[in-house]
Amino acid sequence: MIALQELVDIVSGATLREKPTPEPNGSTYVIQVRDVTSPYNELADDPLRTELPSVPKQQLLQPHDILFLAKGPRNPAVLYTKPWPRAIAMSFFFRLRVYDPTTADAGYLTWYLNSTPGQAAVQSLRQGSSVAGITKPMLGCLEIPVPNLQVQRHIAHVADALRREAKLADNLRGKRAWAIEQALLNQITSSL
Repeated sequence: MIALQELVDIVSGATLREKPTPEPNGSTYVIQVRDVTSPYNELADDPLRTELPSVPKQQLLQPHDILFLAKGPRNPAVLYTKPWPRAIAMSFFFRLRVYDPTTADAGYLTWYLNSTPGQAAVQSLRQGSSVAGITKPMLGCLEIPVPNLQVQRHIAHVADALRREAKLADNLRGKRAWAIEQALLNQITSSL
């Protein structure tokens, strides 16, 4: 077991002085809590876009960063894979960036943080009464099992395939329910 802070750089999300104003052609994508879709723990395709003239470099997201929702009733981890050239996560998130990709896989870490034992460990760290949350030092001390890189990548690949399959199955279930409802409504119409 290795402390998370030994595997990743943990940075708090951006705090803006003012509420960001939507600008359809803005150069900066602003990821907020509402952009994390449930139950798949992935980002929506349409976060707020705005114009932010200066953003600290460490706040800009890079592919394979992990966004960890630190405040609120749910604390999912989301692997950032979007093609947005300039994106930031708001202060409800911690941005986790793997120090050495030859030692730790971001997909594996995301999976583990969302797994049953990972979430149990995360829940044990929560503090606060009105808006429960997890502090950066507490998250950094979270112990993570780290198998060899090949095993990590395999786990991440299987977990991603399972997530995609569940999403497709839910979509298919919805379409099937709609088709059955239409067939039943057609029976009503044809019997009148």
